[in-house]
Amino acid sequence: PVLFKSLALSILGNPEGFRPEEVVDYSLNGVEIAPNIVYLEGSWKNSNDNMELMSDSGRVVLIYYAKALNIVAGGNPNEIEVKLDGNYLADDKGEDVIIESGKSVSQISGHRLYNLVSADSYGAHTIEIIPTSPGLRIYTFTFG
Repeated sequence: PVLFKSLALSILGNPEGFRPEEVVDYSLNGVEIAPNIVYLEGSWKNSNDNMELMSDSGRVVLIYYAKALNIVAGGNPNEIEVKLDGNYLADDKGEDVIIESGKSVSQISGHRLYNLVSADSYGAHTIEIIPTSPGLRIYTFTFG
């Protein structure tokens, strides 16, 4: 796995960029989303090994090509909504995702790997991770 710091330094797509040890307000307005590049929305603290959501709302967007998508995450107990290609997950939901009131969500409670997407075949997809409160820390993405 690649550390999120490396991801942020090399492939963070927001024009605001990666600013070590700063809280940065990221926006997706007018930003064209390119494959294999991480994009953020909201106020995120740029730490050496993770990005931590500081605002009440935020979003992480990534276009990827794989069957499975995982994140290494942690922080305060936090619920995230997960969308694939603009829709809540159903058949392609990972083992750490549940369907709750029609939404696909994952409970982030401890620092560990979370399986968000598990599809039957490889394909290009857009993942959206939408935290419902501050405190989410994302360390890295892994793919299968």
